[in-house]
Amino acid sequence: MFGNLIRFVLDRSLPDSRLKNVIDPFTKEKNVHQRFEYNAIFSNSHQVNFEDYKFLKENYPWIERDTKRPDPDARKIVVSFDRKDEIFAHRCGFYRNPQIEENISNTNAIVYNADKKFVEETFNQTSPSTMIAKELKKIEFHDSNNIWIKEYEKLLNKKDFYYFNIRNLLDSKTLEEEIVKISNFFNLQLIPDTQWLKFIVEKVQKITPVDTIDRCNDVYTAIMKKQNMDCADLDIIEQAWIETQLEKNHDNLLFPYGTSWFKNTDQINEFLNTYPSYLKHMNPRLPWYNDIKNPFYLAGKID
Repeated sequence: MFGNLIRFVLDRSLPDSRLKNVIDPFTKEKNVHQRFEYNAIFSNSHQVNFEDYKFLKENYPWIERDTKRPDPDARKIVVSFDRKDEIFAHRCGFYRNPQIEENISNTNAIVYNADKKFVEETFNQTSPSTMIAKELKKIEFHDSNNIWIKEYEKLLNKKDFYYFNIRNLLDSKTLEEEIVKISNFFNLQLIPDTQWLKFIVEKVQKITPVDTIDRCNDVYTAIMKKQNMDCADLDIIEQAWIETQLEKNHDNLLFPYGTSWFKNTDQINEFLNTYPSYLKHMNPRLPWYNDIKNPFYLAGKID
């Protein structure tokens, strides 16, 4: 969620920052993971304390090694997002996960980080597969069993925290205004560099998945409004998200397993409207249905 970039932007706005001469802080992977001469006033961490989750330490050794644990005494700036942008947060995890730097593809990482016993028993293998990865994300989205989101939600609604909405990075004027607000909130005397912020925002706007931040929601809205639009280029996270929302909202409807996808939203609505009654079954991805506990519920651990 661009936490390192936000730290860089704030540090560079300090009057005595040692980063003033750095114009382009991005790596070829389009992150800001270098070791800059940061001011000690700023630090950063993920929302998850790895000591609380043993399996995370095992699955993410490079993050546990390189990332500071949340400091309970530090004043905090929380990178936040609106509810509609939760899918964007998941896609950031998919495209910008540090495992990519470990030569593990973002799709394979989903399978590697799932409960191995569950994957083997459910799919008859533990080898990476795009189909398995998408299905694991659907199970997760149905169950809301995502540790990163749960720990993020614990940080919300704290009066002494500052909340930096991720969309502040998408407009240079808004970003500049946020820097001033942060400066006043923490009494930092930050001085925004207007022209440099324009450069940074232009770079961010072109980074995946920022360049398609609204695509998933636009497609879902089109489905709900019975409007036709192309949707063939949705990635597996977006496909899983939309299928999950539609399965929750339609009685006993199940999308087919796999990654075959629709060309447009008219096809999706045709699927919804003509779904045969004899195919309707209680969704095993849903723990409850109409206040009835689902005896077929899949309970795989998805991180």
